[in-house]
Amino acid sequence: MLHPNTIRGLGNRSYGLILGFLIVLNLGCGSLVMNFLPDQYPRFALLDFGFFLQPVRAVHVWFYVLMLVFTLFGINISICTVEAFFRLLKTKLNRRRQIAALFCHLSIILALAAHLHEGLAGSSQQMRIGSRRINVPRIGRTKTASVTRSTHPDGSLKDTEAVLDFESANGKITKRKISYNNPAIFNSGKDQVILLHGENNPIGLILADSKGRRLPPLTIRSPLSLAGGVLSLSRIFPAQNKVLFAAVTWSTENNHRKTHFLALDRRFKGHSQVMAGPDVYTFAETLEEASIHAMVRHNPSIPYMLASVLLLGAGCALLIPWGQQRKTT
Repeated sequence: MLHPNTIRGLGNRSYGLILGFLIVLNLGCGSLVMNFLPDQYPRFALLDFGFFLQPVRAVHVWFYVLMLVFTLFGINISICTVEAFFRLLKTKLNRRRQIAALFCHLSIILALAAHLHEGLAGSSQQMRIGSRRINVPRIGRTKTASVTRSTHPDGSLKDTEAVLDFESANGKITKRKISYNNPAIFNSGKDQVILLHGENNPIGLILADSKGRRLPPLTIRSPLSLAGGVLSLSRIFPAQNKVLFAAVTWSTENNHRKTHFLALDRRFKGHSQVMAGPDVYTFAETLEEASIHAMVRHNPSIPYMLASVLLLGAGCALLIPWGQQRKTT
């Protein structure tokens, strides 16, 4: 059992102020370490204790010290809260200020508990979401419907917007538009899909015959059976002038093969045609697959933070001299 004087010492307000300064100092040290050693930390920062503990490393000393100081601060503020509660029970004067102080202490405790819960139970993972549905934990089966990239007048990237198609467990489908600063939020804010990068990748092409009739899509997985042989797609690659080219192979029935390089741009008429058997086929359209690289984040501490904010707001409201304002008016 701790001596009462020891308990009172742990709840000393001066110690709490010192611990608060030490927390700020450790956070500043951590920011500097992450700034000068970016390769040691994930690209997208998240309060995840598992990253710092698996394994334990000397470069994370600032975090371990921060957790120690946070623990001492939590003990200090908890003792102060208990003292504020008993002080409220004893006093009959100026109870509004006492209640406001108690609400403030409880708000800080809840905020600390929220960050601890997030660090222990929260998670984050990077995922590629393409045109085929994949399972996103706690959200449902998801695919990318479209990706739109906007640019500045000088051609530099301005923003990327993606439309995601979410299918829940009950079969309900919803569409959400996300961008760099506009994530998709689910389950009252506990789960988020945050856009890191979006793109449209060429996956195939459509050819037209000499009469202008379009053929079925030609992809790496879907070759075309034509008169006299098979036309298959090997790969799509950019040239030095940023024009996409497709390597297609014409295989005849007697196993004779010939590779052609087809420009996927109708402005290059001399290079956007391929001779396959008795006919000439012309490039008509590029098939693209929209995909994004996303950070899927789970933060179960949102209810704690909401309660903390409400308590702090209530405490601030109690400190407003409503009666004095009515008298002066």
